[in-house]
Amino acid sequence: MQFCLLSQNDTKALLDFEISNKDWFEATIEKREDDFYRIEAVEVQIDNFLTLFKNKQMYPALIKSKSGAILARANLRLNNKGYNTFGYRVSEIASGQGVATFATEQILKIAKEEFNLNKISAFVSTDNLASAKVLSKFGFVIASFHPEMALVGQQLLDCHLYQLAL
Repeated sequence: MQFCLLSQNDTKALLDFEISNKDWFEATIEKREDDFYRIEAVEVQIDNFLTLFKNKQMYPALIKSKSGAILARANLRLNNKGYNTFGYRVSEIASGQGVATFATEQILKIAKEEFNLNKISAFVSTDNLASAKVLSKFGFVIASFHPEMALVGQQLLDCHLYQLAL
């Protein structure tokens, strides 16, 4: 697997990744606006993310297969709702293959080495046992409970805030 900074060269492949995994993602995480699924919208998002990266407010990344296919997205956001948070979206076909573990390992390295963070956080639905397991592998602990934090379909989901001292 390859961990790479998002670039404008990824626009078409990223749109394809998002469209092909739309139903998979929307079953467990908040739905994107319908307008997102256009090449122009993905270009704008990449531009915004790269501006945040240049300003040291974010690290937007992709996890790709050896052949270059996008397997997942991972983002580190600084001062997101008062926390330095990270999250990821793993494609359905790559689920259960260690991609989330790889993404977490790489994000933690970047958080320490490039951003000199002393703490990192992740919000995870209380139903998302797979992500909770990945975080616990790295020593994350539940710091707080956030009821009805995420809207998935028509259901509000409770989340835990996981934290790790770096």
